[in-house]
Amino acid sequence: MRKTESQYKVHVFVCTNEKKGSCCGPCGADDLRKDLKDWTKEHPEWKKRIRINNSGCLDRCSEGVAVAIYPQNEWFVCAKPNDAKELKERITTLMNEK
Repeated sequence: MRKTESQYKVHVFVCTNEKKGSCCGPCGADDLRKDLKDWTKEHPEWKKRIRINNSGCLDRCSEGVAVAIYPQNEWFVCAKPNDAKELKERITTLMNEK
C-alpha cells in the first residue's frame, strides 16, 4: 500500500442507499446523481478533475438525500433532483477556484 494525493479537485458523493425506513435512495438520489454525472460530461476540460459517485449511507437519513463534496468538506442535505442546478453552480464555482 502507498499513500497518494487525489487527482480530483472536486469529488461529489451522493447517497443512494436503500434500506428499511427513511433513506436517500427512494427520494430521487439516483436521478440527482445521474443528472450531475451527465452534466460533468458536457465539460471535457474537467475530465480527471471532477468525480461524481454514488455512496452508501452517509448517516443523514432523516434529512433526505445527502450530498458530500470533498476535499472542500461541504455537505448538503434534503437534496432533491430539482436541486441539481444549485449543486451545479456550486461545483462550477469550486472548479473555477485557483
